Amino acid sequence: MNMPESIQPASDFYFSDLQDFIHGPQLIFQHLDWLKPSERLREPGCFVLNENGEFKAILSCTPERLPAAWIRFFITRRDGSHADAFAQLLAVCIQDLRSRGVSQLYALPMPEWFFRLVSEAGFSKLDELVSLSLDRISAPPLTAVNGLRIRPMFEPDLPAVEALDSAAFEPAWQINLQSITHTFSNSSINLTAWKDGHLSGYLMAGTSGDHAHLVRLAVVPASQHMGIGRALLNQLLQELADRKVQSLSVNTHASNEASLGLYTSSGFKEVGSRYPVCALMLEASAET
Repeated sequence: MNMPESIQPASDFYFSDLQDFIHGPQLIFQHLDWLKPSERLREPGCFVLNENGEFKAILSCTPERLPAAWIRFFITRRDGSHADAFAQLLAVCIQDLRSRGVSQLYALPMPEWFFRLVSEAGFSKLDELVSLSLDRISAPPLTAVNGLRIRPMFEPDLPAVEALDSAAFEPAWQINLQSITHTFSNSSINLTAWKDGHLSGYLMAGTSGDHAHLVRLAVVPASQHMGIGRALLNQLLQELADRKVQSLSVNTHASNEASLGLYTSSGFKEVGSRYPVCALMLEASAET
């Protein structure tokens, strides 16, 4: 891959130097990612703009599952040159992503300044991220579904959970085994739903004090509209009530009507602003 001399993969630099830069007084966009920026520095798709021996900016576009990738983070000096730095790094990232078979690059540009950058780069608004909250948790009646058994998730379940996740979501919203494992390790409640002996759904949620956040809820397509998602949600609410947790939040996207219907019918209310989900379709690489 051809790239300007001033741009190199982050893996070419000392990790401690990169850490010092990303934790400095920089201008930062950070995706709602499963991993921290420091955990992305050694992955493919992370590039550094380095001029005269000085870091100017870092951009990470590590793919999650082909053919999709997300902009993970963009960290740049506060010197007024962030638009130029982004344009240079994005051009290299796109070249790299094409070579890896990525055809869709997504961004969740919550800061206004970053929304302007991706818009100028040709991204278009595809959807919106919606935040919802349930402010008073009480134990609901548990949902009975014939042949359904809900139990805790265990580490040996994770490959099957990954396969279910890939079946349940479009490529842009799928997560890989690394992200699932990381989320499993950092969540305090992990549930699986088994119908007639087959894994049919899963849920992951984290707690902090008297608040909880529902990180992931998925049901395999063949078992959707059978009440499995509601059964998992009600089981979560039961466990949160037992722990005296007061509130529960969740994010979903505006076009996911089934998800919005589940949450709003369970008492969730939309809170805060909606944020744009933007996409850039990449042409196939001309390299052979």
